[in-house]
Amino acid sequence: MLSLSQTVGYAVLALGCIASWKGDQVLSNQVQKCTGIPMPYLRKILFVMSKAGLLEGTRGRKGGFRLARPAKEITLLDIMRVVGNDSPIPDCLLELPGCSDETPCPLRGFWQKERAKIEAKFSKITIADASESVVSARWGKLTCCPPDDETPQPCRSEQPSTGKQAKSQKTTAKRKKTQAPRRK
Repeated sequence: MLSLSQTVGYAVLALGCIASWKGDQVLSNQVQKCTGIPMPYLRKILFVMSKAGLLEGTRGRKGGFRLARPAKEITLLDIMRVVGNDSPIPDCLLELPGCSDETPCPLRGFWQKERAKIEAKFSKITIADASESVVSARWGKLTCCPPDDETPQPCRSEQPSTGKQAKSQKTTAKRKKTQAPRRK
């Protein structure tokens, strides 16, 4: 079955957050606050995308990241090839190790045509198209993405807390109420 890796998903989210800043430098900690991607993982992804030419990274006090080209020119297929593997779509639908043009499996001819169609679709989906819907579907509205008339602010997620988070917060509040005051 075809599924995108977590790394590809994180890369799309990071690029979507960076794209929303309209060319301004964005710090990695701002992207982390915006997306919730663990910082070590995020740094690795940003480094790989910078090295591949999807991002421009600047070190130093006024450093940060920005897209190396417009969001409408960075495709999902580009991202998959940079942070995923060279062939994001399996060569064989059945994933048989010996399947090749010389020794094809029964579905090889069909799958090669479908694979080309899938790659063509991924080459048409851009960060400009995908980032907003992917980000809002997974994390809710992200306020790091500034409106056109405002200065960018540090990222933070406005997602509602999950049941587990809410329960943890209630338990902590309950413990504080039941604890006896400390004596001096």
